[in-house]
Amino acid sequence: MTASFFSRLRGKMARIVTLDKTRNIGIMAHIDAGKTTTTERILYYTGITYKIGEVDEGTATMDWMVQEQERQTETVWRQADKYRVPRIAFVNKMDRVGADFFRVVRMIQDRLGAHPLPIQLPIGAEDHFKGIVDLVQMEAVLWDEESPGAKYRIEPIPEDLRGLAQEHREKLLEKLADCDESIMEQYLEGREIPAEELRRAIRKAGLDLKLVPVLCGAAFRNKGVQLLLDAVLDYLPSPLDVPPVKGKHPVSQKDEERAPRDDAPFSALAFKIMTDPFVGTLTFFRVYSGALFSGSSIYNSSKGKRERIGRLLKMHANKREEIKEVYAGDIAAAVGLRNAVRGDPPSAARVYRVSRARDFDRHRAEEQGRSGKTRAFPAKADRRRSLFPGAHRRGNGSNDHLGDGGAAPGNNRGPPLEGIQRRG
Repeated sequence: MTASFFSRLRGKMARIVTLDKTRNIGIMAHIDAGKTTTTERILYYTGITYKIGEVDEGTATMDWMVQEQERQTETVWRQADKYRVPRIAFVNKMDRVGADFFRVVRMIQDRLGAHPLPIQLPIGAEDHFKGIVDLVQMEAVLWDEESPGAKYRIEPIPEDLRGLAQEHREKLLEKLADCDESIMEQYLEGREIPAEELRRAIRKAGLDLKLVPVLCGAAFRNKGVQLLLDAVLDYLPSPLDVPPVKGKHPVSQKDEERAPRDDAPFSALAFKIMTDPFVGTLTFFRVYSGALFSGSSIYNSSKGKRERIGRLLKMHANKREEIKEVYAGDIAAAVGLRNAVRGDPPSAARVYRVSRARDFDRHRAEEQGRSGKTRAFPAKADRRRSLFPGAHRRGNGSNDHLGDGGAAPGNNRGPPLEGIQRRG
């Protein structure tokens, strides 16, 4: 058996979270909407941190970048529309004076041009906010005030809210029926639709960008974040829901694609470059297929240089966790890429399949011999997606790569990262 086989086998054994359970999410909202507060609860309830940090106390893990204060919510929403990114909405601060869930739902439609689908209703508001009505399960979720919202109990919907809950349940079914033939058939026949079937339809409508599920809570009081995490898993896409990355071979110009599998050739997108005062330059990348291991040698086609990834890091805000490998669907940062430079934003960046360096050199030499001249790599301004030549697997060489992407604001390292190859 070859070393590359053992590498692939090790990848399958070492993966902690399966691809279908993996979620890569971003949080967008206006200033003082509670992004950091919500994120702190997410980190705590998912076991990343052992203590909930607070913005007011200066202990929040995620409260460290100036960019967090920029007002770009509507711009980011338009970009998400453009690049077809599914979303869910979380109406935060339901415990604040003036909290109005339905007003926010209307604003989502009017200001953002979205099609909101409330799947929860608040029970109370301001100082009297104590829970939510789950319109999918048709039950009430009430938080225990004595445990700062960390614990909750399931009860029947309060009598005074049953009429409102039934009204919005009907609206939910009508919207889903417009998007899903199976739901429409069951709805018109008057059948009771199972909650699991509703979740499937909500997920499909969300992934198709037809609807935006809307939830509510009060993150500062630890209310609603647990259900928000459930919604992330239920309604947002996994890497398996994203189409395979496509590109063109830079020499043959043939179309190629990479499916999100650990045993596929490695392909990734480098989307950010920043400088860390302790470890130096960090190149952030998202893996689309295959696996990458620390200490791998790579080839940068734009510079014509080979270099080695010194370390792989999982970043928690500005805190670093060293890891040995990354797999399809993972986001990580590489240390030691001295020739990685600032380039196009991720949307315009090329995605490459990368061969071992010696096979790439051989392929280029063969191409030069056939044509009598050297074929140039894609120009730095070329916005087509491209792929590097494939390689035969020999020894411990697997077909690995990093694509190019945008750098962090304030980093002035020049032209884009054309592509990176791993040597065998």
